[in-house]
Amino acid sequence: MATSHVRVNVVTRFVRLNPETTRGGSAPGLRMTWFALAVAVLGIVQMGYGIWGEYSDRAAGELYRQDRSCLPSMLDSAGWRPNAACRIEPAVVYDRHTHSARSRTHYYLLTVARNGTRDVTPLFGPGSTELWERVRPTQQILIQRFVAPGYHKTGDVMAVADSSGWSLTSDNPDAARHYSVMTVLLGCLLFAIGAGLFTSRLRASRLTEARA
Repeated sequence: MATSHVRVNVVTRFVRLNPETTRGGSAPGLRMTWFALAVAVLGIVQMGYGIWGEYSDRAAGELYRQDRSCLPSMLDSAGWRPNAACRIEPAVVYDRHTHSARSRTHYYLLTVARNGTRDVTPLFGPGSTELWERVRPTQQILIQRFVAPGYHKTGDVMAVADSSGWSLTSDNPDAARHYSVMTVLLGCLLFAIGAGLFTSRLRASRLTEARA
């Protein structure tokens, strides 16, 4: 009886695991986790910036009210002294527009200073509507800019004047507009969303590991 030899070749191949079964979750899940962390960190940064802005605005308001260069009467002249908190600058109006919200109309002047700085200035308080109606594009006016270094309001326009009168802006401390508070609230919202997404992903990951 003849003997036959059977040769068996065993081939080993790599098996690609389903990403859902790998430790740490799927690639989309990891991306969602990192996204949640990024949103939470962004919220913390936003809150920090808003808190700093609020304290800085209060300090700037105290300096604004104490410094003689920031008096509204200084808008009658373009004079300026060294180390002043406010500077009076001539500027040219190149446009103006309005924005209506919540049954109120907000008036904006768009100006360019001699050094090329462009400002979109929201007017505020008594005299704002009248000034907005008087000025025309290419007309030269005076703007009061807060120039004390190191503040959140540094560089903002505090007041605007033409030959007939003047108006505060929404950035003026006396306008009592707390924009930084809105920044803090937005930061809290972003942090809450990011933390909620991260907690949800963490629970889902632990549940997947427990089932495995």
